[in-house]
Amino acid sequence: MVSSIAALAQTGAHGSWESAPLEGWRVIAGAALGLLACAWILRALAGGARYRALGVLGEPERERVRGAIARAEEATSGELVVVVLERSDAHLSARLLAGLCLAQLVALSVVAVPPLGLLGVMALAWLAGFGLASALPALSRAFASEAQATRAASEQALVEFQAQGLHETEERTGVLLLVSLYERRAIVMGDKGIHAKVGDAHWARARDLLLESAASGRLCDGLVAAVGECGRVLAENFPVRPGDSNELSDHLVVRGE
Repeated sequence: MVSSIAALAQTGAHGSWESAPLEGWRVIAGAALGLLACAWILRALAGGARYRALGVLGEPERERVRGAIARAEEATSGELVVVVLERSDAHLSARLLAGLCLAQLVALSVVAVPPLGLLGVMALAWLAGFGLASALPALSRAFASEAQATRAASEQALVEFQAQGLHETEERTGVLLLVSLYERRAIVMGDKGIHAKVGDAHWARARDLLLESAASGRLCDGLVAAVGECGRVLAENFPVRPGDSNELSDHLVVRGE
């Protein structure tokens, strides 16, 4: 009985009516996703300049901001510092996620590859995705958490406030304007001396002026407007006094990674 069944098993033709159509759709889907990924990478290449601090603020723009700070401080005993950063955090998780997504994309498009071979291809794709996201900020930004972006920029603002000595002014009237390009965040904060008099409303007004211009690609205009607003608030509450001098030296800081 067993020998007869074995003999039957060795004869005939076997096939699957599902394999060919499924593989065809897989190739089509993989090709479409591949084209989408290429378009995304090209877009990231084109938008990379927005994340370069010295590119966004060239020397003429920096001079405009310095001039706005000087004019604002002529009428107040307070101190203004503007800090423009390329990023506030490395955002490693965003780059890891970008690599994972590319690895999944490759797994969907690859056909007729043994399991071990597929793992190798996915590992190479993950490395490629991680590398691309590291080189292209506009690409990795799409994978960054907005909550993490807010947290990173807020923490960096506190670090810069201390690092720039804004907490050491005589009347505690230092004001920081921070822009973090990668996170797309703008923060305006004042020390306790000025904050006790004006609260959050005036800082929100300056922040909104900055955000509105930055969103339309006019960061320099936004910085000049925000500095003017902060200067007005400082002059109203802490006007310049005879014998006043600048307590801080570097009023504009533009820093890359």
